[in-house]
Amino acid sequence: MRIPWLMLLFFFLFVALYCCAAILFGIPPWKASLAYKRPVKKKSPGIVSSCTKWLARHLPINRFREAEIQKGLDAAGIAVSPKEYVAAAVLPSAAALLAAVPAYFLNPLLAVIPLAFSVYLFFHKYHAADRQSDSRRMAIEKELPRFVAYMANELKNNRNVLELIDTYKANYTSPLTEELSVTVADMRTGNQEQALQNLEARINSSLLSELVRGLLSTLRGDDMTLYFDNLSYKLSDVWRERLKQQALKKEPKINMMSLLLFLSSVITVFVALGVAVYSSAALMGV
Repeated sequence: MRIPWLMLLFFFLFVALYCCAAILFGIPPWKASLAYKRPVKKKSPGIVSSCTKWLARHLPINRFREAEIQKGLDAAGIAVSPKEYVAAAVLPSAAALLAAVPAYFLNPLLAVIPLAFSVYLFFHKYHAADRQSDSRRMAIEKELPRFVAYMANELKNNRNVLELIDTYKANYTSPLTEELSVTVADMRTGNQEQALQNLEARINSSLLSELVRGLLSTLRGDDMTLYFDNLSYKLSDVWRERLKQQALKKEPKINMMSLLLFLSSVITVFVALGVAVYSSAALMGV
């Protein structure tokens, strides 16, 4: 009876030693080894993706227009080629346009509806990058006052632009810090002035251009403390005016909601008075 117990004891001892050795030497688990040996199945592209890529190869776009679209895609952060982007806008509009053929045989006037919808769909998808880049640019410009105030304060003690930018982006997470991360990588691997100029070209913002102008002058050894102080005041005024414009745009909605609230209050008062008069009349037997 002792032999089976000894075999069982040696088995558990062996398993414990193996687990300790696996942890010590970093041996992957058995399931991980099987997953590594198993071949990875490549997902086949969908029909829409295949049609988009096929159409992109046959779209006639000149290089100047392609460069302009690529600039907008870079500003919006969309990682597709210009031809694929245009093809993605043409394909659904062409599919909507096919509905005009049966509508025309039913009634020629009905063909106008899918035709107008296809045109709207094309321009809506074609200008999606512009809308996304505008929203991204607004988000970047919204953070510029804080970044400029930070630079104006830190440049009094330190003029290492790369170090200051690196410190700032490590403390915040925003579209501006994403662009600053790319700029820091360019500054470390290449020409620092060219990296800042690339930042200005990617965003295409007049406010950011003034910031880049000050950073370039700082790199060249100029004392730009007063410049950044004035720029900080200017950006604060710009955003104060933008907030006023946004408030003016929402003023009609606020007035409409105030009118609805006033009318609902008046109706509530008259309903309460009507209920009270009806109750008094019922008690008096009228």
